[in-house]
Amino acid sequence: MHEENINIENQRDQIFNDLSENPSILYQKLEKIENKVESNNEELKNIREKYIKALVIFTERQKERNKYARMHRKTETEYLNNVKIAIKDFDEIDNQNIQEIKKFVQDNKNSYIQEIIEIMLKNGKNERVQFDQTAITNAVNARMEIAQEEANLYLSIYERMKKLLVELSNGNIKLAKSEKLLRDASVKFAFLNAEKEYIVSFLDNERITAMNGKIIHQESMKEACKNFVADINQINNLYELVVRETVGKATKKAYKELYNKTYLKEIQEKERDFEEEVTNIKINIGTVINSNYWRIEGIKNIYNTFQDEIGEKFGKDLSDYKIEDLSEKNQENAHVINKVVEEEKEENIEDYIKIDKKQEKNEPEEDANYTDDSDYDEEDYDGYDDEYEEENYDDDEYDEFEEVQFDEEEEESLNKKKNSKISEPGNKKNKNGKKGEKGERGIFGKLFGK
Repeated sequence: MHEENINIENQRDQIFNDLSENPSILYQKLEKIENKVESNNEELKNIREKYIKALVIFTERQKERNKYARMHRKTETEYLNNVKIAIKDFDEIDNQNIQEIKKFVQDNKNSYIQEIIEIMLKNGKNERVQFDQTAITNAVNARMEIAQEEANLYLSIYERMKKLLVELSNGNIKLAKSEKLLRDASVKFAFLNAEKEYIVSFLDNERITAMNGKIIHQESMKEACKNFVADINQINNLYELVVRETVGKATKKAYKELYNKTYLKEIQEKERDFEEEVTNIKINIGTVINSNYWRIEGIKNIYNTFQDEIGEKFGKDLSDYKIEDLSEKNQENAHVINKVVEEEKEENIEDYIKIDKKQEKNEPEEDANYTDDSDYDEEDYDGYDDEYEEENYDDDEYDEFEEVQFDEEEEESLNKKKNSKISEPGNKKNKNGKKGEKGERGIFGKLFGK
């Protein structure tokens, strides 16, 4: 545009210097040049506006760029520091410990299991009811399987970390593999921790049951160990699903075979039926109640952990595999019952108000049937009071009997004397029962509090 404006000015100079040209032609040439100049001026205005807008945007983005540049430098510094810390921590891991873990994974676990069982039984030898050996054995076996799986996870994390540090030094980081291992390991650890909580509750129940005595403890442990084996089998099925999720092989068929969403409900129904059977059974030490609350809560926690971990970290919709829980249904039923009860209360209140209003309308007619108090002669009451005062019921006479042991003959004679006084024809109060009540407040009233 600048060059174009220079050419236009040169043309203008040539026209002014050419005096031989026809004025009408000169006029047309100058008008054409002026129109071009005006067009260029409009274009310059547009360029000016665009430039100002672009400059404003550039200034704002420059501020953002500076901010992110500072964040980049800060993040880079933190990253380098974290790498140094990771390398330092990794180097502090004793290789001997790694070798021991590898040896543990490869060794036969029978010696470890037997040693732990012996230690636990030895610790409980002074108990009034000693530890149930079958329960201890089952718990140790299950816990050893968890330890085996945890050891494998620790070794896989160690090996992946070693490769990651090498990738960092080479600048060729395979972050996806590390992220996948972190996700898979976190899900497995969460599930195994829930299983460990279940085993701890099982051992706690073993000690709680011991309070019922040796015989009941033995019988309870037989049933508890049977249930424990069944629960561990189902827990292992769920863990198999976790493993299949980590390798992308958790099919609908696998869920159908391994998940068993009615498992918790079946336990709750069995416990409910048992409690109904033993509710009215009593022996010398009281009612026997075999509560499997710990078992129900432990299984529920394992299923909930599975749902939360798989749903959140694998992004899987498990709404079709929600466990059936009788306690939730009972809460819903209780809510419905409470609602019905409240509605019945409201209806009863409305009926009571209607009846009360009806009674208020009938009150004047009922009052008309009653005789005014003035109809009763006060002299009659005075006569009764005088007769009562003339009776020989001296309190001092009763006081003499408070320290005496009465035999059957004395008691019979006293009853006859009292009955004869009550049945006197001149005693008008006996008709209304008031004189008899006052008479009974004598010896027997003081002795027996009547």
